[in-house]
Amino acid sequence: MAKVLVLFSGSLASRVAGTLAQRHPAVSSVQLLHFRSPFAAETEELRDLVREEWSGTVLRTQSLKREYRRFVESDAEPFSLRQACIQCRALLVARSVRYMERVGGDFLLTGERLGRHGLGCEEMDWLADRCGVRGRILRPLCFRA
Repeated sequence: MAKVLVLFSGSLASRVAGTLAQRHPAVSSVQLLHFRSPFAAETEELRDLVREEWSGTVLRTQSLKREYRRFVESDAEPFSLRQACIQCRALLVARSVRYMERVGGDFLLTGERLGRHGLGCEEMDWLADRCGVRGRILRPLCFRA
């Protein structure tokens, strides 16, 4: 049986991904990980949503404010939205993998959808390789028919 850590924003995509994991017969436990940042704050509504939809499921939150400050304060290169997306996603994956390993998780699950937010399959695979978790990041909403 597998332990799954779900990157959870509270969006419909992360809710669907979390529900798919929770209902899968090979999954023994699901934990939710939410990152607080200048763009996504933890709210009581988010905690209420988790209590309502995933009663008894652990919701862990972590702050990324210090890391985001480094992105903004860096003058090494001119700003590139594509590069910013890759840096941000790399940060999210690295921190998630670290937490997943700390809690004994087997898989990291995201609500990502291919081609959204400037990242394609190659970039997502590169990030998984960079963090040493190729084959352990699940993206159930990335299926192409």
